[in-house]
Amino acid sequence: MDNNRPDRKPADSSISFTCNFCGGKFRVPNHLAGKRGKCPKCGNIVIIPDISVRQPAEKPGEHIRLNRDLDARHLPEQSQPQQSAAPQDNTDDFGLRLKPQLNAEPIPVEPTVPEYFPSQMPQQSEAPAETAIPWFIDMFAYPFSVGGVIHFFIFWFTPILLGLLGPFLFFMCCYGQFLVLVLYILLGGYMLFYFFNCVIESAKGERRAPDISLQDPPTPVELLHKVLLVLACDILCFAPLIIYVIWFFWTRLHISPGADPSQFDLTSDVIFWVLYGVGAFLLPMTLLAVAMFDSLSALNPGLIIPSIFSTLLPYCGLVILFYGISYTISRIPPAARGFGIISWALQIYVMFILFHLLGLFFRRYEDKLNWEIKL
Repeated sequence: MDNNRPDRKPADSSISFTCNFCGGKFRVPNHLAGKRGKCPKCGNIVIIPDISVRQPAEKPGEHIRLNRDLDARHLPEQSQPQQSAAPQDNTDDFGLRLKPQLNAEPIPVEPTVPEYFPSQMPQQSEAPAETAIPWFIDMFAYPFSVGGVIHFFIFWFTPILLGLLGPFLFFMCCYGQFLVLVLYILLGGYMLFYFFNCVIESAKGERRAPDISLQDPPTPVELLHKVLLVLACDILCFAPLIIYVIWFFWTRLHISPGADPSQFDLTSDVIFWVLYGVGAFLLPMTLLAVAMFDSLSALNPGLIIPSIFSTLLPYCGLVILFYGISYTISRIPPAARGFGIISWALQIYVMFILFHLLGLFFRRYEDKLNWEIKL
């Protein structure tokens, strides 16, 4: 009998069902029962019912065809479909397409187990290509964004404006100089607020200075908090140096009141320069911790010192680059730097780059620092 011919299948080898959204009728093989697919008519996701319905005998040429690239080892050996000699239709992204049967349209099926079609699964979009410019060159362009340029001019011209308003306010009221001092402190607090944001955004991978929304501006208390944080940071790093300088002058003024004035010169004192170097070495990591934690709890030697030792070699490179840029700018002859306002502009530009460097360091060595900060 012809029922034993290899190109025929049992009558109940497919499932007929109707889309719940548009009423379209479809037929799929019964081994796809329970899987999800996209309706070719309405585009909605439907679930193939786990019900086998006996269908009339197949007409010649009406059969199920699998993509030739389908890995047959995942299908039971007895139920592997025979390849048809008819030309194949275009296959979809998942490697499976059904031929219409009995006026029913096929439905492309999404496999619930991606491992069935590893070579046919859609590829994830690749991450954007990194810039071809090396980071140590690209970092000098860090301030050149809309937000960066705006804040650069704010930090540049505001002190000049306050300097011009100082004498006027002094003659207007007796508290004019005090008001100017408060405005300088708030300006410094806002500069630190913005540069701390530069550190955080650079740690997230941003290559240019961030924009700051004016819808939620920092309060004066927050700005004062930033100033106190950096002041405490400097005191922690240079505390041994401060204590030594106080002891140095106290001993010479009270123990040897008639001492030679040259004995008060610290530039030739070795201990002074050693302690100064220790404080300068600790400062970048302490600034990074303060910027990331935004809390006095970051000023903990038990946090700072282990972090330095865990990243000792790259941190030494950061320190050299950190102070190397500052030293290079400071060595520009005054005649080349022009007026004081030009020198101040160069200092602001350097601060942009230095805080960007801190963020880049955290992004690169976050695992070694192990600060458990979620950005």
